[in-house]
Amino acid sequence: MTNSTSKYAISSGDKNGFYCLYLECWDIGFNGKIFYWQHQKNLSTDKEKAIQKARDYIGVSDYDFDVNFNLDDWGANDKEGKFKAYKRGYDNNAHVISYYEDKEFINSINFSFNDDKQTFTGKILTTYIKRSDDFYGNSHKMYFLDDRGFVLNLTVPKKLDDNLYGKGVDLDDYKGFRFSFDAILNEDTYTQEFTLKHKNCSQDLKCAFIKRPTKIKYIN
Repeated sequence: MTNSTSKYAISSGDKNGFYCLYLECWDIGFNGKIFYWQHQKNLSTDKEKAIQKARDYIGVSDYDFDVNFNLDDWGANDKEGKFKAYKRGYDNNAHVISYYEDKEFINSINFSFNDDKQTFTGKILTTYIKRSDDFYGNSHKMYFLDDRGFVLNLTVPKKLDDNLYGKGVDLDDYKGFRFSFDAILNEDTYTQEFTLKHKNCSQDLKCAFIKRPTKIKYIN
């Protein structure tokens, strides 16, 4: 039995490429209450994982989500008006459209674990400064998208920093820079979920923390 005073639904964006969680809300209009559906969270491209993530998010382990469509059913989102969430002319699915029109969404895959060193080739997704009061001071960190489709976190190599930051390139402008390096990524490597902020949306991903990269090579 579901124990929740709020009403939720799982729908998709206008292009039907991602399961999302919605909450039924209401406002006062000229003729009384106006009900609408408000986007809460992007879930998954897998139906069962989406349902489980939604239940975990709302804290109700047995909430009955009636998900009667697949993402490959083009136009399924238009079958029922309750999945079209509008308020004062704003389309709450607009961010999902941005995922696909701007090609921002990353379809990540599992990590390629190996006890030996392997070569990683890809691009910088975003950078940030890790603050520290120790002897080494602050450091430049990055999220790196390997061409195979998984995300790594590592310190910006000194060779890269010297040729970019050291020559007046702002740290934020590292985004999209391509290079390769060698490092170890195995079952003992620490992994953690994080939220990647794209230009038009945010996405929950898992990254692996890489240490001591070698053989840094620039890619045009």
